[in-house]
Amino acid sequence: MNIIPQVKKMTEGTGSVDLTHVQWSFCDGLDGRVISAAHRLAPTSPAGVKIRIDSGSGKSEGYTLDITTNGVSIRSGGPAGAFYAIMTLRQLVRNGRCIRCCSITDVPDMEYRGFYQDVSRGKIPSIATLKSLVDRMAEFKLNSLQLYVEHTFEFREYEFCRDELGCLTAEEINELREYCAENFIDLVPSVSLFGHLYHLLQSDRYRHLSELPDYQPTSHYWVERMRHHTIDPLCGESFELVCSLIDQYLSVSDSIWFNICCDETFDLGRGVNAGRDRSSLYIDFVRRITEYLTRRRRHVMMWSDFTWAHPDKIKDLPESTVLLSWDYEVEPNEDHIAAIDSAGRKQIV
Repeated sequence: MNIIPQVKKMTEGTGSVDLTHVQWSFCDGLDGRVISAAHRLAPTSPAGVKIRIDSGSGKSEGYTLDITTNGVSIRSGGPAGAFYAIMTLRQLVRNGRCIRCCSITDVPDMEYRGFYQDVSRGKIPSIATLKSLVDRMAEFKLNSLQLYVEHTFEFREYEFCRDELGCLTAEEINELREYCAENFIDLVPSVSLFGHLYHLLQSDRYRHLSELPDYQPTSHYWVERMRHHTIDPLCGESFELVCSLIDQYLSVSDSIWFNICCDETFDLGRGVNAGRDRSSLYIDFVRRITEYLTRRRRHVMMWSDFTWAHPDKIKDLPESTVLLSWDYEVEPNEDHIAAIDSAGRKQIV
């Protein structure tokens, strides 16, 4: 039996059971999302194999799944665990409704299990496509989804390029957020707020907020989008704009997390702020953004690449911030990860 991710323990029994028709039995007070997932797996039938779900109301994501010739039993300490047991059943019946008897015990190794989807560079996916992604994530027991957003939300500030480039609407994000919640997935905001502001800072209206306001693109479009488009952190209007982007996206989010990105600020201190200390420019602006979100009762995530060049400055970043560590190389440089650990800061790799 190939189950993704691998379960902690599986003991094969004797015989098999046909789950073409099932009769669901639920404990009192069971989370409605678990019941909905059960009925999506198979509608209830009075003559079907009995499947009993007993779940507590705690936060446990662990479960036991016992499949016998007499029926199926699911036990968990919380609704998420019961939901993941159903996801395991979904994988077991993929190649046929007649499955071997077995006993499975499972619990996730990691509290945070996320997937990151770029919706800003390339075709903007439809809500139907994103929902199909959520379905696959749920089956693999992931519990967090982030959409990388530059211009691809209906921000007022990006209205000038909306007709040409398109965007996801507030109504669509709300629909996706509700769909994620049904599948025990947190839809976490992820918005570029420092670097990667290509369309904004190339526009006539906002060019004056750029670290390099006179810059003209010279190379391939996709390369340009990741370089030379860092906002001027010392301009008061820059922070007002960032706060506006945050507020607009918070209107469609109920997550306690917010990824402020703040990665690849290549031009910082090389244009209008030439001569100033680059690390201080960076840290001070990140602190202001973090404080703004903290007042709105959100916890902040951000990419960790600033720490690569400034490992001695990790301690100066807001203490509550979770750093997101990444590396595109075949052999990642784990020194970056070790430096964050040594500084006692929380990170997600």
